[in-house]
Amino acid sequence: MIGGWYDHNTELMPAFFEALRNASPSNVKNQHRLLLGPWAHGGNRASQMGGASQGELIFKNAEHRNDSMALLFFDYHLRNIANNWNSSPIITYYQIGYNVWSNSNEWPLAGATKLLSSTKWKIIDRFTRHQ
Repeated sequence: MIGGWYDHNTELMPAFFEALRNASPSNVKNQHRLLLGPWAHGGNRASQMGGASQGELIFKNAEHRNDSMALLFFDYHLRNIANNWNSSPIITYYQIGYNVWSNSNEWPLAGATKLLSSTKWKIIDRFTRHQ
């Protein structure tokens, strides 16, 4: 899954990712990946998924990261290219303010604080229970 911090689904993306992993058979669970970058959802002007510019903000080290990660995925799964996709981090996320990419194998991050309202978590809970 690929999402952006400026996306309208930012709050739900990690929860949907965890729901996907939890609903997957054990032999597939750790094959899913999540990329969260400093992007908006789609777009075709100053802000777009995978672009360096997000309005007036510039994130040069995030440009095309989504494309390169998607290419690794497709090369590994569809073209049988041994590119170490299966050993890549489960979660790759961009730290805005530090302007660096970081990795984790769990979400939420250790020591992180939830900023979502309880209403949104109830919606996520209903989604994960009814799948």
